[in-house]
Amino acid sequence: MTLAPDDLPDDAETLKAMILAARADNARLDAERARLAHEGQVLAAEVDRLTAQNERLDHIVSVLRRAQFGRRSEKISDDQIELALEPGAPPGLSSEVSRKLQAWTGARWMVLVAKEGGELPVAQQRKLANDAALREVLADPLVQAVLQTFPAAKVENISEPASLAIAEESDEEHR
Repeated sequence: MTLAPDDLPDDAETLKAMILAARADNARLDAERARLAHEGQVLAAEVDRLTAQNERLDHIVSVLRRAQFGRRSEKISDDQIELALEPGAPPGLSSEVSRKLQAWTGARWMVLVAKEGGELPVAQQRKLANDAALREVLADPLVQAVLQTFPAAKVENISEPASLAIAEESDEEHR
């Protein structure tokens, strides 16, 4: 509120009270401005956290889709996907894949079944990758030294990074 000089009171006590009230208002506004600035920083940090979480979840979904459908799937267009199925694949698998894609994405999908071609099944790809990783680990000089020092020791398992392990655990729950 602004007052014209003629509207100001003449006594010093009233002027002091008005100045103190204006200072209190300024302090309150400064505190509110600081609170809002802090709240903006908190919200920006939350946006960053949620963006990172969304990117992580997108990666997990990508890993799960690759595990579910394999690299043998080939996207034809935005609403079509082609699957190369292994012999003995369950009948109606393409319909089930279409239903799941619709449930996940909210869009109708056309699932085509290829007559031939495609890559190795996911399970076979994993086994080959695990075998290669085991050979690589066993060829490491430090591992060889440990195995020589402890003849009864053996390498039983090779762990993957945590993000892939989480995705594989989720994949196992869906089977």
